[in-house]
Amino acid sequence: MSEAIHLKSALKHICVIYLVLISYAFFTYCGSQAHLADFLPKNYHYLTEGFLSGKLSFPFAPPLELSQLKNPYDFRENYNIQFPDGEFLHQKVHDASYYKGKLYLYFGPLPVFLFYLPSKLFLGYYLSDYVAIFLFLSLGFIFCYALLIKIQKTYFPHLSDFQIMLAGLSLGLANNAPFLCTRAAFYEVAIASAFFMLSAALFFLYRIFHDHFKIKDLIFFSLCLGLSASGRPHFALLSFILIPSLWIYLCKYTDKSQLLVRGIALSLPALFIGSFLMLYNTMRFDSIFEFGHNYELAANSGLSNHIVIDPFFNLLYEFYNYFLRSFDLINSFPYVFFPNFYEIRMVNDKAYEATVGFFKISPLLMFLFFLPFVIKFYSRHESIFYRPLLHFIKFFVLMTGIIVLFILSIKGSNYRYLSDFSTFLVELTIISFWLCEKYVRKDVYKFFEVIFVFLCLLSIYIGMILGVYYIFQWYYFVGYNFSKINEVMFFIFSFFLFFVITGLLFRKRMLFARII
Repeated sequence: MSEAIHLKSALKHICVIYLVLISYAFFTYCGSQAHLADFLPKNYHYLTEGFLSGKLSFPFAPPLELSQLKNPYDFRENYNIQFPDGEFLHQKVHDASYYKGKLYLYFGPLPVFLFYLPSKLFLGYYLSDYVAIFLFLSLGFIFCYALLIKIQKTYFPHLSDFQIMLAGLSLGLANNAPFLCTRAAFYEVAIASAFFMLSAALFFLYRIFHDHFKIKDLIFFSLCLGLSASGRPHFALLSFILIPSLWIYLCKYTDKSQLLVRGIALSLPALFIGSFLMLYNTMRFDSIFEFGHNYELAANSGLSNHIVIDPFFNLLYEFYNYFLRSFDLINSFPYVFFPNFYEIRMVNDKAYEATVGFFKISPLLMFLFFLPFVIKFYSRHESIFYRPLLHFIKFFVLMTGIIVLFILSIKGSNYRYLSDFSTFLVELTIISFWLCEKYVRKDVYKFFEVIFVFLCLLSIYIGMILGVYYIFQWYYFVGYNFSKINEVMFFIFSFFLFFVITGLLFRKRMLFARII
């Protein structure tokens, strides 16, 4: 009987993973110019070819005319420069870095080692950026969902499988992943690869607290955290803050005889990855902190999202862009209308791409505001049983907060940057809602359950529409007119996935049946 119950529960979790991954596959497949393999190389392919030939730069030299320009980094000056094969510079190596006569990729090398190099060695050709994004986002989601299941089984075993399924679907679709799937370029590949490694680091961080500081968990956490910085350089801030904080935690809660061994296991992998990145930067740009962004070939175009940290004057404006900027409501299906994602807004000589506030896309985030209150409540009134979860949540909040503050400090909002933290905010929100059960009265919690279910469904619906909308906006942008076909495809996909989700919920054992 017990095995049958576990099998039934496992099948429901597999169903959630299937629905999320098939949605990612749909968005990726329908994305702008999506294809399986790349027989014409692109930026990450050039970097892979460089590594295979023993170089850190691209395996070819830039056109000689580039060095003769007054300002080779001005996009308006280098726009018409051509390679000997006739291809324009801005088409072949868009956003590459130029330093001392060589071309580099200013994005970290993580996707090369995880995806492009293995695909080249084993298949003989490169799989496309779309496949890379699908793979990284799918693996990241699986880690996040596995973490959610582990927390539920340990601290909330009374929750039904259907509540977990709803939470899992929200975790996979009520974020920025559908949007990211449709826009496959090396920007999105870097973001997705770092998300994957940070999701894995978060999973092992939970195991550190739950399983009492096992050496293997400390090693895997440190390794994954360090590798995330080789995909998104600003994730290095997490290592600088989280690892010393965990050292303090180890000193307070672990056996003194094991402190040194556990401290080495926690520090050494991240230190090794960090040393590699500093050496990598030094050999390319003669600076341990330079990834090449300051030598970007489009840096002085007037439309660049060149990084400028302005924490005092920029936080409120970017908070509005990333969390509060609204979409438009319309009176026909799909009832929401997103801004033009190709639109560029110029504010104070900086470019701001169109964004939609995350609170508007995922209204279930309203339950996140309960988090500080429930943490305070559990810290005061609950037993030592909840201590590992509370400590994990505090580190989880610290990690997410660091990422959010950094993104808000950069002048020049970009909607894809939301993927750095959107899934983690959704996961924190779900945990916050589960913790509310003992924080509020039973009748109030039942009312909250109804609201939570509704907001999850609404967030999933909006998240899916966001991805589909971008797909068809691309087709309109390049000049095709498939309006009627688009409407039918749009409706069929949205209705199908929405029907499957609600069908799983509206069964006699589901949440509404128990509440009402």
